[in-house]
Parts: sequence; structure tokens; C-alpha cells
Amino acid sequence: MTLKLVCRGYGVEIPLKHQTKQKFKTMTNALESGLIRPIAFTERETQILNLIAKGKTTREIADELWLSVNTVESHRKRMIRRVNAKNIFGVFNYTITNGIINPLVFSEPCFV
Repeated sequence: MTLKLVCRGYGVEIPLKHQTKQKFKTMTNALESGLIRPIAFTERETQILNLIAKGKTTREIADELWLSVNTVESHRKRMIRRVNAKNIFGVFNYTITNGIINPLVFSEPCFV
């Protein structure tokens, strides 16, 4: 298991099993002080996440953003891989937990 962090725009993977208690405490302090921040998503990835949260299909997202279906799927797969999630729900968990996406996006009414 690894801890993925981004520091000044560079991604870092730190194996947790090799970390001592002191090193983990130092990393926690760095996160809390803002020296290290969670993985950031691009503006396009955030747009796609918001549209997925609103219940849009890949085809609808592609049409709305003038992208190919393959491009939307590539963004989705990249986000899943970057946060080490098993599926898009893991990405939503990560983004809500880290304040990247507003959970209120899920409560918007849908009209058919």
C-alpha cells in the first residue's frame, strides 16, 4: 500500500509499510500545514466528474464537451488510476473528502 501525495505539482508515492511512526507523523504535519496537498484534478477532469455526478452518460458528456467518447473514458480511467481507486465511486469519495468536488452536486434535481 502506498500513500500518493503531490508536492509543488510533483506526484510522490510513499510506501506506507516502510514508514516509521515518526516519518508518518512528519508527513501528516506537512499535509496539515499545507506543504503537501492532495492530488489535484485538471479543470476538464473536474467538469467530467461533475457531469458523471449529475447522471450523464459517457456519450452525453462527450457531446456536451465536444470530446470523443474515448477521450471521456481516458479521463475517467486516468482519474481512477491517479487516486488508486477501484472505480469512479472511489474517485468521488476521494474528491469529496479532499474538497475537490462539492457534494451538493449530487442533490441537484433531475427533470425528465
